[in-house]
Amino acid sequence: MSKVNIFIYISILLVWEAFSNDFLPAPSEILIGLPVLYSQAEFWNHVLVSLLRLVASLSIGLSFAFGLGILIGYYPQVRKILLPFISMLFPIPKIALFPLFIVWFGLGEAPKIIVVTAAIFFPAIIYTYSLVRNNELKIQIEAATILGASNFTILLEVIFPSILPDLLSNSRTSIAIGLIVLVSAELLVGNEGIGYFIGLTGSMIQFEDMFGAFIVLSLFGLGYNWLISLIERRCFGWKK
Repeated sequence: MSKVNIFIYISILLVWEAFSNDFLPAPSEILIGLPVLYSQAEFWNHVLVSLLRLVASLSIGLSFAFGLGILIGYYPQVRKILLPFISMLFPIPKIALFPLFIVWFGLGEAPKIIVVTAAIFFPAIIYTYSLVRNNELKIQIEAATILGASNFTILLEVIFPSILPDLLSNSRTSIAIGLIVLVSAELLVGNEGIGYFIGLTGSMIQFEDMFGAFIVLSLFGLGYNWLISLIERRCFGWKK
């Protein structure tokens, strides 16, 4: 981290400290309150519940998106059937479907995981499809076809290795989308999860604890970004 960046961060914190009020706690107040908040088992139970929901949604959403995206991009017949349907549903804000999911699946875990999975799935499948339809990859596919490679061989040895690094990198966007929708869903319905905790502390004017939850959400994204960067360095250094 450069000295310029450090200076900018310190300046932001000083301005924040100077203009803090009853509804915007100062950084020093948040920092003082963190040990108390983070020592509470109840808070970490909310964090664990949200983390499990996020991991389940990411696993399901990305798996289906990557698999179907490759099939849609490679097979014209599949593309003609599924792409119009996906293009029609893609612009709909998935959180708007949450009340419908509650009616269909009840008030338990299912509607929360489904709405987050849907929010992750659609951007990921569109991105995967666009990678497969990339002109450079199309040339590689044509070359493999001329050399007599089967469809399965092309999928396994040409398409998948070529797009995997980009898919992995783009999954950073997926976790951001997943966190936004997950917190929104937990704010609306439920009695556990970090979104519920944020809503509860906000209604009780406990803004220091609310900011403590924001920090944990940021760490979710930071940790995932670090993990993806590590995998990229170890496994896909050739991509550079």
